[in-house]
Amino acid sequence: MRSGTGQREGKARGEQDPLPWETSSFGGLAILPPSFQKELPPFYSPWMEIAHKLPYLTESHQLRSHVNKMPLLSSQYLQGHRELYLAHLVLSCITMGYVWQEGEKGTAKILPRNLAIPFGEISQALGLPPILVHMDLVLANWKKRNPYGVKTEWARKEKRPFTQGMPA
Repeated sequence: MRSGTGQREGKARGEQDPLPWETSSFGGLAILPPSFQKELPPFYSPWMEIAHKLPYLTESHQLRSHVNKMPLLSSQYLQGHRELYLAHLVLSCITMGYVWQEGEKGTAKILPRNLAIPFGEISQALGLPPILVHMDLVLANWKKRNPYGVKTEWARKEKRPFTQGMPA
């Protein structure tokens, strides 16, 4: 669990993890840095392959079968907050697609172990609920208009529902 100081419970006093966000110059708003990670290590390629095909798999009603074939991967090889946050984003989008693939009348009531276990572990490590959260959908959805300009020149990326897949 995280505290407001960037320190994890169980760490020695004075030993801190780097914070995964930076504080902006306008009102102390926490935002993800421009270097937000876009790919996970190769071990997690089954998750990334599904995430990149999410729109097609959802629309063609094939997502659940692909997720059911996905191997159960341990979250222990994720290193640092950037990889954990990206894994949370990926698994939350896959989870929402899995649950809602068939619409309101065909919602999945149970998640398969190969999705639920790593999603729960990663959520717990980050101190987040295992759902699609504001941070995943909104705070990671921005970029600087001019990468070399001042920090206050922000532009919202296009609004993308999870069915449009992962940002490129």
